Amino acid sequence: MRNEVENECILDKNNIRTFEEIPFNLRTRDLCKLAITYYQQDALDYIPKKYEDEDLYEHLISVDPYAFESVPRRYKRSERLCEKAVQRCGNALNYVPFDVITDKIRELAIQDDPHVFFDIPDESKTENMAYIAVSHRGSDNYNLYIVPEKLKSERVCEKSVESNGQTIAAVPAHLISEKLCGIALLDIGFNHHQYTENEDENFSYTDDGCEAVAKHNGFKRIPSYMLTEDMCYCAVSQHGCLLRFVPDKFKTPRVCEKALSHKQCLKANNFIPN
Repeated sequence: MRNEVENECILDKNNIRTFEEIPFNLRTRDLCKLAITYYQQDALDYIPKKYEDEDLYEHLISVDPYAFESVPRRYKRSERLCEKAVQRCGNALNYVPFDVITDKIRELAIQDDPHVFFDIPDESKTENMAYIAVSHRGSDNYNLYIVPEKLKSERVCEKSVESNGQTIAAVPAHLISEKLCGIALLDIGFNHHQYTENEDENFSYTDDGCEAVAKHNGFKRIPSYMLTEDMCYCAVSQHGCLLRFVPDKFKTPRVCEKALSHKQCLKANNFIPN
């Protein structure tokens, strides 16, 4: 039996022909697994049938997360292999036989790729799947918008707003709270700070731009009776033009000075009370 070092000497990782030219009776299991490591799916045509089993395809998936589509259907009936596949590539869920899919397999797929949640039928979605889908931090995670209303629990909505404050606009009205609004504004402020660092210093917001900003970041979604001075300060810390939507009672010197510190909104001065 050849050892691992000998196998590596036999195969050229950049030339699959070095595997093709080895006689079938000399292609050991270890050599076949090494060939898969080097050549991935391309090696499958040259592997003796006696070595084709779940373990071999698990190895294939470990080196090529996108290879699950090429796995023979009989092995796709293994829940364990399907779980391994979607952990490596959430989109592999599309190739799992429908009658093999479990909630756990869907959850593992969403953990790897939150966009998978979109393709799951609403009747198959669960609150836990929704929670996982909205948990991925980032300004591009808008999964709360496609969460069925019945699954928009307090837990799911709070996690979504923590991940992307802008999704407060998709939270049902009865779940809007002062705590949730505060979380949203803090997250929006963080993401906006990263964005404005690269803004053109000569850019300024028009009146329409102010309105768009307010809608985009969810500030107008917050009920006026829940607003506090700190929330308003947080809002104008992101965009000075949001001063336009701050109730007069919260337009304190602290809030107004912060709004005026933004050079991108030259009209903030127009929204300061006389």
